Amino acid sequence: MLKKIQQLFMNQPAKAKLVDLMLRTGIHVSSDGLFYAGPVELSATKIGRALAMDRRVVTEAGKEIASDHYLLGIFGSLEPRAYLEKIAPIMGWDVIKIHANAASVGVVSKVTSVLADDGILVRQAIADDPELYPNPELTLMIKGKLKGKTIERLRRLKCASEVVLK
Repeated sequence: MLKKIQQLFMNQPAKAKLVDLMLRTGIHVSSDGLFYAGPVELSATKIGRALAMDRRVVTEAGKEIASDHYLLGIFGSLEPRAYLEKIAPIMGWDVIKIHANAASVGVVSKVTSVLADDGILVRQAIADDPELYPNPELTLMIKGKLKGKTIERLRRLKCASEVVLK
């Protein structure tokens, strides 16, 4: 799917930049070509300013997406989600970042199995899509503090090239 979208916008770098932002942040387009973060309408001017592009390019992209059934099916369905990493310390949670080969199968399952075996509650798990992020990470916010034995078990996983505790 992402390769098809990239192909559609490969000769339009500004629109490709906008589409990338939308996929990463969950900004969606309505059937009338307007941009939203959840129920909040976003102005083309402010989106354009954030991306250093003319608002007319943003407006044109919204209309283009709205007029294409395939694109509207994707970009009309995106939703933003809270990312809790920055508030984890305030909440008393640890953050684990796992770097793995993007082609590895079962990374989330293997990591969460280790945590579950040690009775650790995962508050949030975010797995980057390797087609959107060049160096994808699995980021887990866990309730409480991680014990040394659990960290060592995670580091021994063959699917994990690096385990970082924040």
